[in-house]
Amino acid sequence: MKSLKNSLIIILLFISTVTIYSQPTWVAPYPTASNINAANCDLNVKLTNLTGDVTVYYIVWRFPRVSIKTDVKAWAINPSSCPDYPNTMLGGGYFTYNLGDAGTVKSVFFGNLLPNRPANQANFTVEYGGGSLTTTAATPTFSNPACPTSVMSTMN
Repeated sequence: MKSLKNSLIIILLFISTVTIYSQPTWVAPYPTASNINAANCDLNVKLTNLTGDVTVYYIVWRFPRVSIKTDVKAWAINPSSCPDYPNTMLGGGYFTYNLGDAGTVKSVFFGNLLPNRPANQANFTVEYGGGSLTTTAATPTFSNPACPTSVMSTMN
């Protein structure tokens, strides 16, 4: 009985160690934002050290801010559950990053930026294994331009 207990403890320690050291890893300089214009951008991720398919959750703020990983996931799934939505948290979403995509850049279109903002920031967390979440990763702050004059004149 005692050896069974010791064996179970060793197995649990092994599983915990594998889980800790096998979490997805961000490849520098990702995450990033690109193709930025007045109203939208592409959010880019690149991960390695995958042991299976993972889910990438993201939210976008209209100013520099990094949220805790559980909030990123919850607000990515349901943006309206964020008390700052839609005033400062502009929205979010999620997608699957497949094991076969490890080491490649995956991009997602985000179409809800406010024009002429000097310092937007996107937050990401990755769900892997049995529901574990990585620490929140954030893009460098990025600015986006004002709407072109021709677009603004059609809005008035």
